[in-house]
Amino acid sequence: MKKFVIIGGGISGLSLAWFLKRRFGDKISLTIVEKENRLGGYVHTKRKDGFIFEQGARSCRSKGSGMQTLQLIEQLGLQDQVIAGDPSVKNRYLWIDKKLRSLPTGPFSFFTSSLMKGVIPALFKDLKTAPSSEKDESIYSFISRRFGSNIAETLIDPVTTGIYAGDIRQLSIKSCFPFLHEWEQAHGSVIKGAFKGRKKKRISSSKFVQEHQRASLFSLKDGIEILVHELAYRLREHLLLSNEATAFHFHPNKVEVDLKDGTILEADYLFSTIPASNLSSLFASHHKELSDLLASIPSISVAVVNLGYHKSVIKKRGFGYLIPSKEKENILGVVWDSSIFPQQNQIPEETRFTVMLGGAHFHNFDDLTSQECTNIALEAVSEHLRVDTPPDTISVKMAPKSIPQYLVGHAAKVEAIENILSRVFPRLTISGNSYYGVSFNDCIAYSKKLEENTKL
Repeated sequence: MKKFVIIGGGISGLSLAWFLKRRFGDKISLTIVEKENRLGGYVHTKRKDGFIFEQGARSCRSKGSGMQTLQLIEQLGLQDQVIAGDPSVKNRYLWIDKKLRSLPTGPFSFFTSSLMKGVIPALFKDLKTAPSSEKDESIYSFISRRFGSNIAETLIDPVTTGIYAGDIRQLSIKSCFPFLHEWEQAHGSVIKGAFKGRKKKRISSSKFVQEHQRASLFSLKDGIEILVHELAYRLREHLLLSNEATAFHFHPNKVEVDLKDGTILEADYLFSTIPASNLSSLFASHHKELSDLLASIPSISVAVVNLGYHKSVIKKRGFGYLIPSKEKENILGVVWDSSIFPQQNQIPEETRFTVMLGGAHFHNFDDLTSQECTNIALEAVSEHLRVDTPPDTISVKMAPKSIPQYLVGHAAKVEAIENILSRVFPRLTISGNSYYGVSFNDCIAYSKKLEENTKL
């Protein structure tokens, strides 16, 4: 029987454990070590005064890596929990020049929207621009080179901050939006690649997965954390909570893991899903180059302020809005949760907002208190949405160093880490959002890939 130890009980560690157990069963012994007294990491659904507030992941894209998430849901028997995003989610906005401006939802609005000014010439610019010979470049450099700086600053910047809360002048196009980089390299143009990429081979899936891939977004009726709870229940005999790895000892045929409580675990294979910076300290005495590489993957702090109202306080319906960093606002954007997933509303008139703060452009953000974040959120919804009604419920979640930043050269850095591990520490494999994608879907999809590549 092979011994597998997984460090980290977030969604990466839990989904990996589930996939390994499902495949190998009694052929392996499995231990998951989590330093907190709860699982799921920053995945957290909070119920307060009848409201459902997501304080981490709140929705999943159904296409792409969303397929693996839907398959996991099906394996766990949670199909009845799945809810599709309301059709109004196609309505998305940007806050520009002190006004909410609607993004196009169809061909007519594409040509009439003020946000699309200059887009047609930008598309022709892309078709005429040769691919770069550089191995990587910033998102800003890539987009401005192919489409112009206005597209980069007005359209791509807010999308990027909505995912990474980062700076497009520092983040890597190859690692943050790999499909754009691949389209340019393979087809010579993003536009050409977008059209040719639509002809991908169809992957077979169950009727359940196919049905829910028709909607652009999905979530779980009782909150995303329900998936974590079900994984925890299924894996309950393998969990070690309120404990953490303090040292690794590598031997030719095994790895020993020292835990904080004095326990020593033996493993044939060790998987780390903890943040790169945390793993770095465990290698300080083993391999300085590896430790430095891991430490060089930074993370950034954000916060969410959930606002709940027992009545309708906004006439617009849609996903919400994001804010380009050039607008110099104190928030990243606002998600209109009650509009996206009305199935979670306790009464039809309920309103739920999530205000997102922090990121690369908010200096000294780590010094803010929860009350200061609340004040910023209330000022923002008052100015942007004309909502001055005091919320019935407020919940604040501070998330320090929670979103990894894939800076230019990230892919090469990860490759260097993998090379050291394969040569020097072949019994250790890395996973988690520090390396291969920051989204909920990305973490689950990479866990599935790891399981498929694992051999006894």
